Amino acid sequence: MQHLKRHNFVIFPYRPCEHGDGEFNNGGIDLIREPHRITELHELHGYPWFKEFFTKVNASEGLFMTFGCAIGILDEFLCGYIDFSLRPNSDIRLRRQLASMDDMFIAYLNHSIPDGEMRRKSIPYAQQISEWKISPLEIHGHTYAKLNLTFHARQEEGVKWLIEHLQFFLTKYFLRNHSLSQSGKCT
Repeated sequence: MQHLKRHNFVIFPYRPCEHGDGEFNNGGIDLIREPHRITELHELHGYPWFKEFFTKVNASEGLFMTFGCAIGILDEFLCGYIDFSLRPNSDIRLRRQLASMDDMFIAYLNHSIPDGEMRRKSIPYAQQISEWKISPLEIHGHTYAKLNLTFHARQEEGVKWLIEHLQFFLTKYFLRNHSLSQSGKCT
């Protein structure tokens, strides 16, 4: 994972703005606090599986939250990114795991994909079409880190496959295997 001193933004939420190329950024929308505002994310239009990722990751019972995204066709590739992290009320022990989230995701894929040729092809494919970055984050009085997953593939199905696995990893697998119970023990 690439460690950056700054990537996209540091403080969340951030203000809406119009870029020099006419592209409008909605600003940082906290979908945990305002889930109804998901309709304002124009990036999600035309990609129902991408919208589902944002809906599920930002659901009230989750550990993670999203901060921003982009998706679109560039030079015949479907490209984009997702900025996300643990929620501000997450345990410090979980926050320390953010720096190895890329490795944990690949380990999850290795565990979840059946043995054989599909696994031998899927893991390198996931690594080929994605890139992970980590950078500082300040949110609601907490300072820790956020993750950026950049993706690019010739076919939408490849990106959809990656994002659907990431959704399951963040909302089910990580929650089940790495979250802390009320007693403070790993579950």
